[in-house]
Amino acid sequence: GAAPLHTAEIAVKEVFAEHAARLNALAANSFNRGLRAYYFALAMMTEPSVVAPVLSQPSMPMAAGSALRAAGIDASPEEIACAKLRFAEEDLSMIGLRFKSDALVPDARFDTYKREFGEKFEAIELEDEDARPSERPPHSVLTVHLAQDGPSKAAEQRVIAFFKERTGA
Repeated sequence: GAAPLHTAEIAVKEVFAEHAARLNALAANSFNRGLRAYYFALAMMTEPSVVAPVLSQPSMPMAAGSALRAAGIDASPEEIACAKLRFAEEDLSMIGLRFKSDALVPDARFDTYKREFGEKFEAIELEDEDARPSERPPHSVLTVHLAQDGPSKAAEQRVIAFFKERTGA
């Protein structure tokens, strides 16, 4: 319902404030989980329900001017260990997609994924000519730069098949 009037008893206002705070916290947590699921699929491997992580153009942390950030995968050592354990125990894997020329997703980042996860990391790396033409340089593998056919379409089909394999859909 609506907020109590300013003339309502303090106890009524406090109950409303507590309920509103809980609702706000729930919304914030759901929003954050959604963002992490989209941008940080690897970190979400700590959540048992995640069985098909896809890292499409993983551009965080921003690499500009730092070799350390360029190789970073924005997951803590604990999250990496959890993912490795789940990959081994549950026979899971992940897919990473990028355009090779994409400065936002440097070679060093995919090298880190390959080094950390070995055969459990399926890298799909596309050439610029595989992208749908756009005024922006190739970056968004499964959306803006997804072509109707060719290698980027095949990448999309691989991701769909991966989801189906992992979820039993």
